[in-house]
Amino acid sequence: MEIWKPVVGYEDAYEVSSRGKVRSVDRVTERGAKLRGVPLTEFKTPHGYVRVGLCKHGKTRTTLVHPLVLEAFVGPRPAGSDCRHLNDVPDDNRIENLAWGSRSENVYDSVRNGSHINARKTHCIRGHAFAGANLYIAKQTGKRQCKQCASDGQRRRISAKRKEAEIA
Repeated sequence: MEIWKPVVGYEDAYEVSSRGKVRSVDRVTERGAKLRGVPLTEFKTPHGYVRVGLCKHGKTRTTLVHPLVLEAFVGPRPAGSDCRHLNDVPDDNRIENLAWGSRSENVYDSVRNGSHINARKTHCIRGHAFAGANLYIAKQTGKRQCKQCASDGQRRRISAKRKEAEIA
């Protein structure tokens, strides 16, 4: 069932639904013109997020739909919070797919869903598997590292130092 609530800051002009749709409401403008409510045209950003244009006092502002849904159904954005798509589908603006959260939680969602660029990597750039005894987590960065590449690099550095010492 689709539930409609007023868009925060545009209460007299627009409504947003629990399914992520935005519509104008029947209203009379400041100049006395009667406008009939209609669904708003949606635009997609290059990353797939949905935007709509909202007009107030003769000025149009394009805004992302997912924060509008959360503000209407959950409440104002907490300080320092991001709007999270729990399933990482940027045009899925249903309320059950959205939540306020930290940047870390947002990144964790993408790792959990397998959409994070590094979470999908199964091998290092030299083709060694990121698994089992060949995998370690770097202490400073928290990134996955290939033990084979690390030991190969260490051997190259030691060899280069020996050659340098022989020349000197």
